[in-house]
Amino acid sequence: MKTGLILEFANEAISQIWGKAGAKSIKARSIKGSVIKIECENSIMAQEVKLKSSQLLEIINKKFRTTNLRKTRIVQKGIDLDEY
Repeated sequence: MKTGLILEFANEAISQIWGKAGAKSIKARSIKGSVIKIECENSIMAQEVKLKSSQLLEIINKKFRTTNLRKTRIVQKGIDLDEY
């Protein structure tokens, strides 16, 4: 249940950071441990997420104090990109 709330909030944060166009192309999909998986439609948006992933993680961790997300895993059309 908590994971669902975090993902819903993450998608709202994505909309705030990248606007409506970005929200259509970028979706938070899952959380495993301290890693949140972000799905992007294309490589341009994947690069944008990579550049602003620390901002996204900070927003999520600030809202959910018990959550300690430290990494993003960016998935783009079958390609996994780890962010460290």
